Amino acid sequence: ELGLASRAQGGTAAGLDLVTMVRSITKFAELALRRERAPAIVDQALSAVSSKPCGSEFVALPVNLTRAVARVTQLAPLRRCEAEPDLELCRQLAGMLATARRPVIMLGIGARRAGIGPRVVELAEALRIPVMTDIEAKGVFPESHALSLGVFGVGNRGPAHAFMGEPVDLLVALGCRFDDTTTVGYTQLLRPESGQLVQLDHDGERIGRSYAPDLAMCADLAATIKMLLEVLPIVTPRLLLERDRSLRQTRRVFSAREQGTTPSTPSFAPHDPRRVGPALRQAFGSDAVVCSDIGNHLLFVAQSLIVDRNDGFWVSHGLGGMGSGIGTAIGMQLAFGESHQVVCVCGDGGMLMNGNELATCARYRVPLTVVVFNDRVLGMVEHGFYAFFGRSSGFQNPSVDFSAFAQSLGIAGARLDALDELSAVVERYRGMPLLIDVPIDLAIHPNNPRIDLLLSEG
Repeated sequence: ELGLASRAQGGTAAGLDLVTMVRSITKFAELALRRERAPAIVDQALSAVSSKPCGSEFVALPVNLTRAVARVTQLAPLRRCEAEPDLELCRQLAGMLATARRPVIMLGIGARRAGIGPRVVELAEALRIPVMTDIEAKGVFPESHALSLGVFGVGNRGPAHAFMGEPVDLLVALGCRFDDTTTVGYTQLLRPESGQLVQLDHDGERIGRSYAPDLAMCADLAATIKMLLEVLPIVTPRLLLERDRSLRQTRRVFSAREQGTTPSTPSFAPHDPRRVGPALRQAFGSDAVVCSDIGNHLLFVAQSLIVDRNDGFWVSHGLGGMGSGIGTAIGMQLAFGESHQVVCVCGDGGMLMNGNELATCARYRVPLTVVVFNDRVLGMVEHGFYAFFGRSSGFQNPSVDFSAFAQSLGIAGARLDALDELSAVVERYRGMPLLIDVPIDLAIHPNNPRIDLLLSEG
């Protein structure tokens, strides 16, 4: 039995939270807040109804949603996952890839966990298909590769959004969660209006959760890409040239738009935060692993740092809690040992909340490097308030000498007055726990697509 409830008269998490009430006595309980997601949620409930063991499902719809028009789903979500890919579906997808005029591949967290980066490179090169990732899969496809569009959504540099700004006739999503932030508020750019969406994943719960795919398969992703490569038909040289021209046009538009946005003069404190990412890559090399905390520094680093490794960038994006990156980075450095240097990037706000965890590095001599973007304010909140209200409500942080704070905990600390000193500082303390205090210019704002979206809706 499927129950549909119209969420009204306080039927919210702050009032009578119906979904929470019935979740423990149903097979499926979900709240549809956006019309774009409602058809997929209903399909998931119907899929659960038809599967054994039988049980009740519950979907809550806000009153305004019951009167809205939504795109009808074309494929019921798949909840059961087979380890081996379906040969006929792979042949069908291979034919779509070989004939699409303007296709694109998108990678998510599932692609990172499946370790399919090298196989996706092989597939993209064979078909001349550009590849973008969400923030959780940054680096799975090498960002220095000629076919890389970088990140779409939060943390994007621009090329991915520029490419999706023109009609795409085929989008193949591999392991994408398609949540609010990675999709920039469930943008319809990721559901091509005149094209097709293919969703491949090893987690059946993700298929159809946010967008209705035209073709979907739940199977081992590495085996799926391997089978696709085996059944690919020949693509005409003319079509390959057309795909190349489309990508080159996107890069020309993006390059013209970006000219002059980052200064080329030497950087002194307070630093341009857009220059810190490239400086980190130069100082630590391409084998370093960057673990970011949550805040403006995440946007600056994700937008400016080129990552070419599957495990080269990490952020706890699902929860998005300030301070999550510090503890995670300590654990990652312990796991990597001497094979890779882990660099934790955080803000002064996160450091004030969770910086005492660095005492663990001192006690166990964990050679983690922590880079603090220090602008003495909760920058993401401050910029958001100015964008929406034209004023601040007092999100300033106290002026803290974090290098002295680090030394008080028993680890090395340094203040970076000039970016060209970074390599020398890193070399001086190599193999030791280290905190680098980087004064940041608060006046420079990152590109934040979520703020842009909320402003456009408000």
